[in-house]
Amino acid sequence: MAENVYLLEIELGHQIDGDGWTQSTIDYFYVADGSGSKRVKKQLCLDLSYVDDIDLSPYWSKGMCSDGVHLYVCHSSNDANDKIQKYLLSDLSLVLEFGSTGAGDDQFSNPHMCCTDGTHLYITDYGNDRIKKHKCSDLTYVAQVGSTGAATDQFNFPTGICTDGTHIYIADRLNYRIKKHKCSDLSYVAMLGSQGTGDDQFDAPNGICTDDTYLYITDNAAGAYRIKKHLCADLSYDSEISDSPGANAISYPYGIDTDGIYNYHTSQDNFEVQKRLNSDLSFDSKQGSEGVADDQYKDPWNVGFSQEGQNSYYISHVEGKPSKVEEDGVALTERGTLTLCNDNAGSWYWDLANTRLYVHTTGSDDPAGYIIIAFFWEYLTNAQYVDEDIIFNGNEYLPYLNDNDIPDVTNETSGYQSGGTRQSFGSVRIINADGRYDTRLTDYIYEAKKIILKAGIKGGNYASYDTYWIGWTGGIKWSEEEIDIDIEDLRTLHA
Repeated sequence: MAENVYLLEIELGHQIDGDGWTQSTIDYFYVADGSGSKRVKKQLCLDLSYVDDIDLSPYWSKGMCSDGVHLYVCHSSNDANDKIQKYLLSDLSLVLEFGSTGAGDDQFSNPHMCCTDGTHLYITDYGNDRIKKHKCSDLTYVAQVGSTGAATDQFNFPTGICTDGTHIYIADRLNYRIKKHKCSDLSYVAMLGSQGTGDDQFDAPNGICTDDTYLYITDNAAGAYRIKKHLCADLSYDSEISDSPGANAISYPYGIDTDGIYNYHTSQDNFEVQKRLNSDLSFDSKQGSEGVADDQYKDPWNVGFSQEGQNSYYISHVEGKPSKVEEDGVALTERGTLTLCNDNAGSWYWDLANTRLYVHTTGSDDPAGYIIIAFFWEYLTNAQYVDEDIIFNGNEYLPYLNDNDIPDVTNETSGYQSGGTRQSFGSVRIINADGRYDTRLTDYIYEAKKIILKAGIKGGNYASYDTYWIGWTGGIKWSEEEIDIDIEDLRTLHA
């Protein structure tokens, strides 16, 4: 009987190598420091340090968002100057502004927060109890939904808003609920909440953000400040962390945003920004004190994440190998050697031996314009080899899977499909993790990545392997002997 072989694929996305190559993205967050400071401050996600700011005097802002090229700022004034402003991220220069105070299509009343899907802005028009949709390009009006009330298409002081590209999620503050609407036509989809401090309740939901799987919500009940985590799919409760005495206490959290791994939220009464892990909401670090210096705040409202200096790469694969690389929609030229890739901007080279995709960005003759997209897929098997060149372990250190530590498909998980509720259904254990693979784990972010388990027979080629399940990586634990990767949300079920 042929020996069964399981093949595990982990999608790692892109990562930048260090040997003379440059980072293609830098992660920042922006803080709207309100009426006491009247600034929008730019800070590094890595260590929360100050970088630059926009002086909005004599007005101020409660929220902003970024599309990676521009920063969109909700400009509050209450004196006929409520509007939306568009700034260039590279130098924070003002590009365009739009609107005035009022209730018309081109007007706002205390615009609170905004989000973008890259084409449109979605804005909580706080004083008009509505959600507005505007074009990113010229900020012009597109559509709106809402009036004062508690019906499905109504709001009572909407504050926070975020999007996963298909839906928008709104913190409907004084209706004590969160709502889900379609991006396309702003139509109602679902809502959850009532007043209180229970799992499915809110007392004053303010900020909301998403990593496309979960929602992270700030809730400000007096004496019960909380960061709550709910599922995007059905808005159901997952977990929370509440205020507790101590140096890292949450005190009146308001705005919140996420880079996909961490969330960043204001803690207004402490005049600071706090950074927490999305996975368990545990505290990571904080920055700030009361004042008007660069590293201080007077009235921190909202936080907006921005990934800047990024080129968008689309990589097509044939049996696991890159076959086409596009940069911002333009196909690059494949080169046969790394030297040719180095010498020619707008080209790429696949180093099979080292499992690295080198990309020389367009318009750059300087090595600072190069990036490496490394380990685009990681392949692990429960045998020492699979007879196919695209299994990249070669003769190097070989971690492997234990047959007994592969999650089973059960009745509780087999019904979940794309768009369904995501939940944990077990973990994959990688044995003998110490060494080369362990080093990779510390260099690459494995959380919230696609993970596929295929099944085949020893000696079979890659094309003959059947997909057993597809999920997403959750929490990860590792030691000198093994790595455990929690698997969430079954997407495809093997027949």
